[in-house]
Amino acid sequence: MDSDKTINWRRLRPGLTLVELQIAALIFGGIALLIGGIYFSYTRLFNEDRTSIQVASENRIALDEITNQIRESPGVVINCTICGLSTTSSSTVLIIKLWPLGANGETFEPTSGEYDYVVYRLNPSNSTSLIKEIFPNGINSSRIQTSKILAPNTKTILFTYDNPQDMAASAQVTVTLTIEAKSLTKTYTVNQSSKSVLRNK
Repeated sequence: MDSDKTINWRRLRPGLTLVELQIAALIFGGIALLIGGIYFSYTRLFNEDRTSIQVASENRIALDEITNQIRESPGVVINCTICGLSTTSSSTVLIIKLWPLGANGETFEPTSGEYDYVVYRLNPSNSTSLIKEIFPNGINSSRIQTSKILAPNTKTILFTYDNPQDMAASAQVTVTLTIEAKSLTKTYTVNQSSKSVLRNK
């Protein structure tokens, strides 16, 4: 083979110039910015949807819990000496009495007035969570004294009685619960009310 006709493949495949590298970097940078923008937008929308659903769900679950408990209660309690820090029902505190639980787990009407008590109020330590407290009364009740958070993002809780002059004689209680939570860019607020008739009223 003639040496003059030998092809120098290295000379036919030169490397990229600086300008070409800069153009490639700009293209890849633009693509990265586009993908980053899409990802950020998706993350923001996902967080907003999740927060919106969470707020509505918290409100509904807590409101249903309180409503069902009121319907099981024989009456509102004006004064409860064993109910810890909250001893009086008001527009922001609800104390109701319940029939105690027997050893078999069934409720029974106490003969000596030793009802169990349930308290709904804002947590005094942070004022942003709705709590439910149970205070058993008497040795015949198998209920356990407990305290649990019903809604961690509570803004306000309001109890309205159909007989505000004598809450113990009330037959209905209206509960208005407002829950608020923030996502990355928005604040979501859900306000719902529910009216409940007390047991045997």
